[in-house]
Amino acid sequence: MSRNLLWDVLIALFCCRAVYYGVQSYALELGQEYLLAVGATGLMELGIGFAMISLLGRVMGSPEEWELEEIQT
Repeated sequence: MSRNLLWDVLIALFCCRAVYYGVQSYALELGQEYLLAVGATGLMELGIGFAMISLLGRVMGSPEEWELEEIQT
């Protein structure tokens, strides 16, 4: 695994946790447990989903790189 990929994974995890705790503290201020349960978990899962799509794109490479590999072989 490259350093860039590991760095992306760490940033994605920290960002998801930050969003989770941010929504959790806001929901606690409002005193609504339903918002806490649904909103925080949903946003965290959404963040993880976007992070995984981004990481998959980095691992797979771009179509330009694929064309360069075909030309070189």
